[in-house]
Amino acid sequence: MKPRSRHRAASILCTFILVATGCSSIDVEAEQAALLQTDREFNQASLEYGAAKAFHMYLAQDAIMLSGGGDPITGRETVYELMSAGTGNILTWTPMKSEVARSGDLGWTWGTYEVKSPGAPEGPALSSGNYVNVWRKQADGSWKVIVDIGSKKPAEKE
Repeated sequence: MKPRSRHRAASILCTFILVATGCSSIDVEAEQAALLQTDREFNQASLEYGAAKAFHMYLAQDAIMLSGGGDPITGRETVYELMSAGTGNILTWTPMKSEVARSGDLGWTWGTYEVKSPGAPEGPALSSGNYVNVWRKQADGSWKVIVDIGSKKPAEKE
């Protein structure tokens, strides 16, 4: 075997071993930090452009939204249409933690959210709760939400 052929064969074998054993060069901690930052940017977009536009920017085309015990809302465009027809309330959230799979293609974030009236953004929350977003890395390296789950806190009794 010629030296060039041996080098090529060794290169192919090494690549095969890496793929077969699931080894990757993903820096999971860096990906987690990037995903948490992406969720913070998603929140900032909600403040700047409104929730409907922010969700349109950060949801994957085939995303599913689960909230309030209602039926799932499927598809970025459907979510956008429903949110655009809403009350104009201000939705903000605080991302608390992220995790990313060792494969580097899926992750999740969770945190708390608040919904406030547009006339009283500094006033009491109309509702609040916790959320979990499941994210999928896109071909261009960006993260998009594929599942948005909200869990509203029960109303406080006076």
